[in-house]
Amino acid sequence: MSDVLKLDASLDNDKIEESDKNKSLDKIQIIANRFIIIKRLGRGGFGEVYLAKDKNQNDLLVAIKFENANISRPQLSIEKYVFDIMYESIYIPNMLYFGIHNEYTVLAMDLLGPSVEDLLNFCGRKFSLKTICMIIEQILRAVEALHNRSLIHRDLKPDNFLFGLGIKSHTVHLIDFGLSKNYRHPLTFEHTFYRTGKTLTGTARYCSLYTHHGMEQSRRDDIECLSYIIIYLAKGFLPWMSIKNSNRRKRNEKLMEIKESLTSKELCANLPYEFELFYKYSRTLSYTQRPDYGYLRNLLIGLINRLKEKFDYIYDWHLMVKLFKQNLEAGRPIQHIEKK
Repeated sequence: MSDVLKLDASLDNDKIEESDKNKSLDKIQIIANRFIIIKRLGRGGFGEVYLAKDKNQNDLLVAIKFENANISRPQLSIEKYVFDIMYESIYIPNMLYFGIHNEYTVLAMDLLGPSVEDLLNFCGRKFSLKTICMIIEQILRAVEALHNRSLIHRDLKPDNFLFGLGIKSHTVHLIDFGLSKNYRHPLTFEHTFYRTGKTLTGTARYCSLYTHHGMEQSRRDDIECLSYIIIYLAKGFLPWMSIKNSNRRKRNEKLMEIKESLTSKELCANLPYEFELFYKYSRTLSYTQRPDYGYLRNLLIGLINRLKEKFDYIYDWHLMVKLFKQNLEAGRPIQHIEKK
């Protein structure tokens, strides 16, 4: 058999194994005599996510993550560790259950609404400045709470920012803590040693330049990551998103080259100076330095005030839905709102 045929056979076997795993999960009806599985919602780096009803809470809808218990690098146990520590934060969902079911590790948590990435697509790939500031201000609070408990996230991205449901629909929640770790000892607060030669952990599109260079991550990397997300939400793209290369290592190297080549003015062209200050500040932080979260929040709130807007939790999609409804009722064409 040729190398190509061997590769094709290997890929086919992987697909069969993955399909078998999904079928075995689909057969699961109830977990811990409490959670009734309804349907599959999607897939993440850790495994599968399902919608379920919680019998202990009057059939409240919840999300359940499944991860193969024999996986070499488990993430759900890390998530449990973070959830246990961060249970009081309003910007982080509640964990409802953690355990083993057959060959799977299972974690049940609050069911959340759409991600910021979903809403960006809904709003035509560009948010108003007010909406961006309200989103990032809340995520900054979540990140600060995480950092205060000696943790860093290491994979901040719009897909991991989800709005709540019901009375929590105005609140942004931070999720997916499978790559999180302690940047310092949780009791002594002794900072981890500075190391180099690390592999890239996180999402290359948003990760810091320090991470690209193989440096141990700390609080500064989460903050730099947020600065790229701000630019992405404001423009709908980042300059390095057009890179096409099937080789991940080469693609990441080219991505890093573009990130390094751009000045703050080039990267933040046509954006408010507050966003450029946010980015520039993130690049000045040292490895062990505590970020000035208050300064960064004030940049965002100051921009809202300068625009003569209010931090009222009325986002672009609320205005779009309202406009759509008004136009439908009046028999007018549905149009997008003009964003400031």
